[in-house]
Amino acid sequence: MINALKDEINRGIQVAPRHRLIEEVADMLAQMTGFERVTFMTMGTEAVMTALRMARAYTNRNKVVVFTGSYHGHSDQTLVTNIRGEGTAELIAPEISYVVSKY
Repeated sequence: MINALKDEINRGIQVAPRHRLIEEVADMLAQMTGFERVTFMTMGTEAVMTALRMARAYTNRNKVVVFTGSYHGHSDQTLVTNIRGEGTAELIAPEISYVVSKY
């Protein structure tokens, strides 16, 4: 196993959309966890966007919780704040097109 890691490191860092071993790793993770599907993200914002999409699809709800003081990524759907402290999420900048409602 150590030699396999050394060999991979010696190949260098790949900057590409998909690593050549991605399917094999996904299959192994699916087998280990029992999940049917596995997905990989390149950044946290992408992971949060996907998690929100999945949660909304599963629950059929549009509202989500945003934790004060936490970073939720830089997508329009998470660029909100609770400025007035009234339980109303507000956009952090006027240029954001995402509609936010009271939670």
